[in-house]
Amino acid sequence: MAIRLLGPNDPAVEALQPLLAQRPDLDAQIEIVRWEDYYPTLLASLNADLCPFQAVFIPGHVWLDSLIYAGLVAPLPVDEVDAAVVAGYGLDDILPSIYAECSRAGEWYLVPWFSDGHICFYHSDVSGFSDEPGTLVIHPAQLSAVVRNAHRPPERYGIALKAAASEIFLDWLPFLWDFGGELFDADLNPTFTTPQAVESLAEYIALKAYCPPDVHTYGNLEIGRVLAEHKVSVATTWGGQAGAIFGAAIEAGNVVPYRAGVYAQPWNGTWGIGLPAHQSHSIRCRVAEWLLRVADRQMDEYLLRVAGSPVRKSTYSPQNLQRYFWLPAQWELLQRCRTLPFTHRLSDILSVMYPSIYAAFTGEKSARKALTDAEAHVLQLLRNK
Repeated sequence: MAIRLLGPNDPAVEALQPLLAQRPDLDAQIEIVRWEDYYPTLLASLNADLCPFQAVFIPGHVWLDSLIYAGLVAPLPVDEVDAAVVAGYGLDDILPSIYAECSRAGEWYLVPWFSDGHICFYHSDVSGFSDEPGTLVIHPAQLSAVVRNAHRPPERYGIALKAAASEIFLDWLPFLWDFGGELFDADLNPTFTTPQAVESLAEYIALKAYCPPDVHTYGNLEIGRVLAEHKVSVATTWGGQAGAIFGAAIEAGNVVPYRAGVYAQPWNGTWGIGLPAHQSHSIRCRVAEWLLRVADRQMDEYLLRVAGSPVRKSTYSPQNLQRYFWLPAQWELLQRCRTLPFTHRLSDILSVMYPSIYAAFTGEKSARKALTDAEAHVLQLLRNK
């Protein structure tokens, strides 16, 4: 029986489709679902008495804890996989921050596939950033002055934000952290209504003045389009999108007018492939071995070319760091990155935060009102758990 995988429409996942079609010996197929529809599709599949997929893509710390808590995913049965396959995989080659997202309480749940963290692309003629050598580190409070000077619509807008309802919360997060705000304290009490948090959201919303007029609809595809068409001076997207946006130009030897930097406190989520609990143990063992064979060093190099955000130390070679201009920023991102709290309540919390931040951005509520209402909603959710 062919192994069936489920994943979202992301470059690093979509790259599997032609690969599996060309390699019938791998005996696997993948179903791709739009990002907007992915979570409900994933939940419906995992909750079935017998999951129709033998392996599923999961964004590390974002959903993994809630899926473990609900008993919907199982750890990788590494001890029952051929030892030579495990050794050949080379777990010690995986970056520490990547592996931390893929394991819990000493058990390994996800075979890491790609990282999705904040990489800031800026046009080479943009002035106002530091000219220190090395990867540019951007503090969000700097952005307003920089993009105001670089704003020349409609030929080129100052900035594009990933402000669609399904994306905006994570796009704002580096602003919150860099202004001194936090989402929660150590006991998971909300702390995102402080003056620093409100100021950070107000600053994020103020950048809308330098964005394309329909920026409230911008997700990965729209950000990729304006970067590929050189229609924006500054834009932030995931490292896992960089190859899809700039890879063809690099392979063709064309000059790319953008540089890559990182936020001072970027967020990162690692997508990995996990095993549904609702399937037989023998199938889980077979699929785990298949995953460890497929996700090797050659696959990581391939994913660098087509997506942009490898998970292995060895792929950040001097040759690759020189060839792929965003890769030094991707490396810096993985040293600096922060995550959201590792908690099974995170999915519920995010279901509040995304629409709340979007309501502020579209003017339905003030920044303070949106955060205050979100706090009340989150507190109610936490009390009811």
